[in-house]
Formats: sequence, structure tokens, C-alpha cells
Amino acid sequence: MKAERCLPERLSHHLSWLTQYDFPRDFKFDLIAGITVALAIVPQEISLASIMHVPAQYGIYTAILTPLLYALLGSSRVLSVANGSEVSLMVGAALQHIPSVDERVAVGIFLSFYVGMINLALGYFKLGVIADFFSRPVMGGFLSAGGVLIMISQLGPLLQLPLPPSTYPLQTLYDIGAHFSRINWTSFGVGSMAIALNAAMKQAKRHWIPYVALADLFDAKKKSTTPSDDHVKDFNIHTPKGDDDDGNHPTWGFSLHDHEYATLDALTTALRAQSVARNQWWRTLGFFLLRTICDLGPLVICTVGIVVGCIVGEHRVDVLGHIPTGFPAPRLPWYGYTDGVITSVRFADVSIQASSIALVVYMTSIAIAKRLAVRDHYTVHPNQELVGLGVASALGAFFQVMPPTGGMSRTAVNMQNARTQMSSIVTVALVVFVLLVGTEVLYYLPKACLAANIIVAGFWLIETDEAKWLYRAKRDEYYVWLASCLLTVGLGILPGLVASIVCSLVAVMVQTKQPEVSTLARVNAPGPTHTVQYVPMANAAGPSSVMLCATSASIMVDILVLRIEGPLYFGNCNNAMELLQRATTTYQQIHHVVLSGVVVDVAYVQDMDATTMQ
Repeated sequence: MKAERCLPERLSHHLSWLTQYDFPRDFKFDLIAGITVALAIVPQEISLASIMHVPAQYGIYTAILTPLLYALLGSSRVLSVANGSEVSLMVGAALQHIPSVDERVAVGIFLSFYVGMINLALGYFKLGVIADFFSRPVMGGFLSAGGVLIMISQLGPLLQLPLPPSTYPLQTLYDIGAHFSRINWTSFGVGSMAIALNAAMKQAKRHWIPYVALADLFDAKKKSTTPSDDHVKDFNIHTPKGDDDDGNHPTWGFSLHDHEYATLDALTTALRAQSVARNQWWRTLGFFLLRTICDLGPLVICTVGIVVGCIVGEHRVDVLGHIPTGFPAPRLPWYGYTDGVITSVRFADVSIQASSIALVVYMTSIAIAKRLAVRDHYTVHPNQELVGLGVASALGAFFQVMPPTGGMSRTAVNMQNARTQMSSIVTVALVVFVLLVGTEVLYYLPKACLAANIIVAGFWLIETDEAKWLYRAKRDEYYVWLASCLLTVGLGILPGLVASIVCSLVAVMVQTKQPEVSTLARVNAPGPTHTVQYVPMANAAGPSSVMLCATSASIMVDILVLRIEGPLYFGNCNNAMELLQRATTTYQQIHHVVLSGVVVDVAYVQDMDATTMQ
């Protein structure tokens, strides 16, 4: 009965934003955010469907229902949930060896249901803490490798080469070289121009177009939405007055907590926005529209691509072709097994794929949601995120969706203007409208343009800045990042995920391989109580904070007192024993005595496993 009472209470709590919604204040922001995301999500979902090796409409199906379900049950206000690059790559790896399109679709839909049930179970049993056991270098290396694999996977469509499925990603490069004479150079030219245009828009937004908040267009009184120089100086950062000849900014090292980091997320363009005159409304509108166009890079590419496809003709480049209109009819997600559609894939293999996809869905989504929650001063609940993602995936599978996840690029567009989850509802309404009446205009869209969009998205997944920072600040974790990245690129996405997890475990074991063992001396603390304490020999003379007298330090010559700090387990207990024996031998040699006893202080040992005890 308690659980039955808790569920409605929890649902009521997470739906409270609907009853508290301030329509005059928030809807105009949510409307524009929803329209912007809808315009970006349709070409993106069509592109991601090609990675998953399923027809284009199944990418759009995912963008219809899953954002709505997550908006009702998730705890993030701005996370945009649909297909994502990393998860689509994993789904594509699971489906690429299946010869039949119908079977690929059936397996993909069942994967969505399976992934949703796994995440739902993890959320129900409050296992959201699993995200804490994967270090950022490991996940950063894995996701960066995912970006490389995404780029490699789209070389075939870009060059219009029918490449065979390959077990190892690098084999694709060999196959391209073997079929070099069959490259369609028209397709390559169209795709290359699309990549250049998309990259140029991203660079323009990042470096040249000032950030302008939507509130500046609606509010009569302009409020500053960017950090001032004084605000920046509070972070101990030197704000350059201008770039040098090489474009370098002279900054010094600094340390930020999460809120400060989120505040500085768009610092470069935010500082430039201070030059925008607040009384020039048209100029503010112009900058806002320019940034919005840059955010809609995939839509611009597809629009230009459709024109090019009509001019060049489908006989010279592969085009998307006909996309069925209409909303998908509900269907049981496991129809592939009951109707005999799934014949070439074992259930055990699907289970392994679903488990790995569920892990990546949660890890990527919670990382994005937490970062944005810090920026907007609210709390994201990991277990509720699992429930929201699980319901969106499992229930969406009844309407033929592929496994969804939180997408960084969509969320970045959404968070600029959205105030509540209402923006996701607006997005869904527009995507449904496009699916009902607007798919015919996509017929002449070259597949090379879709490949170009995915290649650019994959490139921005590669976290080179983080790798450089790790190399300078934490060299051992840099090697973990590098190993995770290289193993994933060399072995593939699923073996790479397993290898990344192994790298994380090995890194922890290496860090705890050598427990700290110190020799203690007896010290009489000053005062009437004559308290006796034992401190490490190096601190027996003691800093002032220890409040001990240097002259009172002493040792019992025939008794050695040692302290072990840190946990003891099967990986380091033998090393701890060797250190104890070495300390005992060294002590006897220095003092020329035979010890009558050795005392080991284990007060600072947090835990011992059975191997250590035995």
C-alpha cells in the first residue's frame, strides 16, 4: 500500500510544473524554443536513421513520442530526448549484419523496449548511483571514440560506396581504398560542400556572432544576461582586452565549482555581446536570428541539398526518396519474435546489446541534465531520470521508435530559450505536423547531405580540449582517456565500451595498489592529562596544527608500531604485507635490535576483503 501511495505522489510532484505554469510569462519562450528544436530535429532524426540502418521514418517516429513522455516524467527542464549520435551508432552496430530491413526494424523496436525496461528497473530500485562509478576520462575517451566511429560510418554514404558490413571500424577505411575507383565524385562534392557550410556556421556562432538572450526581445527593460568583467574577475581569470597576433588569450590557471563553470559555459560569445547596444532592438533581433540560423545548420544543409538534388537529379546522386506519411500504428514491441520476423539474431545477443545501450543512454543523458541543472539552479534526480528515460523508451516502442537518449546539440538549442518542459510539447506537435503533410519535400534530399550532418556532429563529439587538459593536469588519467579512445576505435563500439569499463577498473586498482604504510612514534601531548598519541615519524616533531612537543617524541626500541592507510583488498594486500616486512627488516637493521613485537594500527583502513583477512 505504501508503494501504491508513493507512485501517485511522485507523479503529482513531477507534473506540478503543469499546474504552476505561467502562460503569459513563459509560453512565448517555450514556443520559440519548441519551434527551433523541431526545425533542427527533423533533419537530424532522418540522418541518425541512416546510422541505425533503418528507414528514415523511424527516426522521425522517435522524435514524436519520446520527448513528450520524458517531458512529463523526467526531472530536467530542458533535456531534449530523441535519437542521439552515440546510441544510434550502437544500435547501428547491432543491426548492420542483419540482411532484411524488416528484421532490422523489428530488432530495433524490441531493443527500444528492452532498454526502456532496464532503465525503468534501475530507477525503480534506485540504482541511479551507477553513474558515479564511471570516471569522466573513461567516458570522455569512449564518447570521443564514438565521434570518430560515427565519422567513419558515414564515409560510405558520403562517397556513395556500397560497403559491406565490417566487424572492425578501421576495416571500413581499407574497403574504401579497395573500391576507390567506384567513388561517386558528384556525391563527394555535394557532401564536402555541406560539411564546409555546416562547419562554417558552427564557427561563426562560436567566434563571431554575439550571444543575445530571447528575453532582450520581449522585456521592455533590458536585463544583462552576460557576466560582466567584474564577475569574471571574481573567478581569478584575466580578461583579455584583445587578442594578440596569434589569436591567443593570456589567461591564468583557475579552479571553478560547478555553478561557476556553468556560468562560464558561453563566456567567449557572452563577453562580445556587451558591445551590442541595448537600445538597438533591430540589431539585437538580427544577432538572435543569425545565431538561430547557425543552430539550425542541419536544416539549412538539407534545404540547400534539396535544391541541389533537384538540379543534379537522382540519377547522379542517391536521394532520400519517399518517406511514408502518417502516424505509426501501435504494435507490440516483441512482434518480431511472435510473428517470426526475427530469425538471425539470438535473444542473448540482443540482451547484451540492450544492456550496453541502456548504460550509455543513462550516462550521456544524466551528464547533460546535471550540467544544465547547475546552470539554472535546480536539482536533477538520477533515479527519476532513469524512470523518465525508461518510460519514454519502453512505451515509445509500442509506437515503433528506436532507443532514445538525451542529445547535446538539441538540448543546447532548447536551453537557450526554453523555460519549462512545454517546449518539448511544442516540438512534438510540429514534428507530427511535418510527418503528416511535409515529408514529400524531402524526396530529393541527397544522402550525402545527411552523411555530412552526421560527420560534423561526430567531429564535435571528440573532446580534444579535455584530453589536452588531462595531459597537463593529470597525466595518469590522460592515459586512461587515451586507452579508452584507442581501444574503442580499434575494436568497435560494444567491445570498446567493455574495454573502457576495464580501463576504469584498472585505473582504480593502480591508484590503490600501493597502500601507505608509516612508522609511528609515541608522543606525550602537553597538558595535565598527559595524553599519549602515536603519530607518523615524519610528523613526530610535528607542525603547529598537531599541538605536540617535539622533545616528547619517543619510540619503544623493541616494539615497532606501523600504520596502514586506505582499503585493503585482493589487489594490494600482498603489497601491504611486503611493505610491513620491509619496514620491520629496515627497523631492525637501523636500531640493531631484535623486535619482540609489531603492532599494526588499522584505524585508517576503511575496509578489508576476505582475501586480506585470510
